Parts: sequence; C-alpha cells; structure tokens
Amino acid sequence: RSQATLSVEQDIVKRHSRHVLFNMDVLSLTRLAYRVLEELCIQTPEVIDDLGRIMLVRQALINVDSSLTAFKGMTEKSGFVEKIKNTLTELMQYSIDTAVLQGLSEDIKGRPQLKNKVHDICVIAQEFYRLLGDRLITSEKILIMLNENIRKSESLKNSTVVLDGFGSFTTLQYSIIEQMLGACRDVYVVLNMDRASVGRE
Repeated sequence: RSQATLSVEQDIVKRHSRHVLFNMDVLSLTRLAYRVLEELCIQTPEVIDDLGRIMLVRQALINVDSSLTAFKGMTEKSGFVEKIKNTLTELMQYSIDTAVLQGLSEDIKGRPQLKNKVHDICVIAQEFYRLLGDRLITSEKILIMLNENIRKSESLKNSTVVLDGFGSFTTLQYSIIEQMLGACRDVYVVLNMDRASVGRE
C-alpha cells in the first residue's frame, strides 16, 4: 500500500459521518489491475522494478550498439541509460509500439538526425522487449492487461469509481477510463482547479 493511498484512506475516514471506511477501496490503477486479474484468475509474470528496468535497458543498449547510428557508443555516457529508460516508459504509457516507431522512421524525410534517433529508439525498444521475454513484464503492461479485462470483471459491474489525484492522463489511462465507463455503474473524475477559477462559468 502506497503512502498516497494510505493518506486518501485516512482523509475519507475523517470525512465520513461515522469515521469508517465501509464498502470502499482506495486503489491505485496498478492495484486495481491486480485485483481484477486475480478475480479473473489471470496469472501475471513478475513485474520488473525501476532498477531492473535500468539494468535491462543497459543490456539492450550493449547488445544492439553495432546497429545504432545516432546513439552508437553512448551507453556509458552519464545519464544516457536513464533517459532511454524514461523514453521507453513514455512510449508504453502512450501506447506507441515498435511498429509505430518503425513506420514513423520510414516516413521522416529531409531530417536525417531525427530519422536516425527514431530508428535507434525502435531498435533499442525491440531488444528491450526481447530481453523481457515471457518471464518479466513492466508496470505499464499490467495496466494494458487491466484495460483488456475490465469489462469481464463482475466486481466492477455495480461499482462506483471515483478517479482522484490525477494531474493529467496518458493515452493508456484514457483507454482504461473508457473501458470503465462501459463496465461500471458510475464513474466520476475529480479535476484540479486553481482558486482563481472557482466560481467562473
């Protein structure tokens, strides 16, 4: 249980008229994914943590270095592995797979440096996914599995879902919300507003 989840639970208990947490669950999307997959008896491989992801990205860079152009020989450059890890994470969050990257690389004309960078990221991503294999998955993949199975969940059919604490949503999160709208009884989204905007139409 994360500190943020615990904080929300404590806040709900304080605001509740009887100061109890009754018939409610405070879950991150990742924990909701595990709950739904467990309900449906879908086994999940081990989720790779951040350190493991960095190590796998480093190994992927070493393995494909001879195939790279823009990023060739940059594995040992300070902060480079972290940047590539963050790039791969964002690509997964926004549902951009290697096929999309490959098509984008082929479509880029007159900008050879950009074309080479997109090509290299595609090559690195392909090797990263190969190294993951069937034994490991990323936390983003857990959310993809949630997205694919939400409508099969019986426990969510009569549930009211309140989404709070989000400053923005990724493409994958929007897709999950879309599935929730078709599966849950009600879905509410709490939006952040600055004080100056309150009361304006």
